[in-house]
Amino acid sequence: MKVELTEVLWLDAQQELSLAELAGLSGLAEAELRELMEYGVFVPVEPQAEPPVFHADCIVTARAACRLRSDFELDVPGLALVL
Repeated sequence: MKVELTEVLWLDAQQELSLAELAGLSGLAEAELRELMEYGVFVPVEPQAEPPVFHADCIVTARAACRLRSDFELDVPGLALVL
């Protein structure tokens, strides 16, 4: 009998995440997330604020990006194009 463990994360529309939190939850590096921000894939709540803060729903896109990167061996520009 094989048991699979699944991680569940409840997203709150009002919750905000730092860049480090988004990186930790998505599997992407902070540098990759910053580069994807430059391509317009991720838009911070306040674009001029430093450090950037994101809405929690960005986790869904970031995790999809991580899966695409590993499944298809995409670099960041290719990942931005696909997303």
